[in-house]
Amino acid sequence: MVGLTKSVQSRLEPILYDSLDLSKESIFDAFIRAARYKPALLSLGTREMIVPKNSWTSAVPVHVLHDGIRLCSRLERLSFARDLATPALLPVLASLPLRRLVTAVVRLLPESSANTASTTSWLAEASNALKHITHLEPLEDITLPDSERTRQLVAALPSLTHLASLRGNPNFDVDTWLETVPHLVVFVFIHGAHQQVPFRDARIAVTTWRKWHEGSTQMWSYWDRAEKYLRSKERNLPVSTS
Repeated sequence: MVGLTKSVQSRLEPILYDSLDLSKESIFDAFIRAARYKPALLSLGTREMIVPKNSWTSAVPVHVLHDGIRLCSRLERLSFARDLATPALLPVLASLPLRRLVTAVVRLLPESSANTASTTSWLAEASNALKHITHLEPLEDITLPDSERTRQLVAALPSLTHLASLRGNPNFDVDTWLETVPHLVVFVFIHGAHQQVPFRDARIAVTTWRKWHEGSTQMWSYWDRAEKYLRSKERNLPVSTS
């Protein structure tokens, strides 16, 4: 009976690690303990993780977070705080089967260079590292001039179908840029839920987020609201992004 109980526990315990929200200190502590003493709980169990910047995630060296995330070999959905993101995270992400990612992508990239060979190198490395990503929110306004590298990366991601961006530059020609990313199915501007959408491209929806990490989770999110809006618009039904 003891053997049976241990067998059942070994199968059930990883389920408790399926979704880890490190904004909760007790879950953060459990994550650190598992990474140190029971890494199989993370490799077998974890599919989703939220890593905010707070007093406990900031208190450990960033490589401790990276090492723990690397153990989550089945991780598909990740939100990682902008202020914690560094280029050292990119090779960690490359080792994972990530599908949904919310993080400051530009902070994962090396320093910019005017050298064409250097541009080709970082773009190839980053697009390969994120080759499985289908849903991306880069935590920036990709319409700004400083977001050129993010736009280059978006166009190079082979599996990307859903992209979200803040909206801040009225002078950026979104419709023309979207012609360079025909693989996108949904493009979400996170702005005002009832703002008129002054765009030609039929893939654009404007809505809001309720939690900063919702774009990487299985909760009802702005992706769902945008898809619902676009379906209604296509069928000439009353539309709403709320």
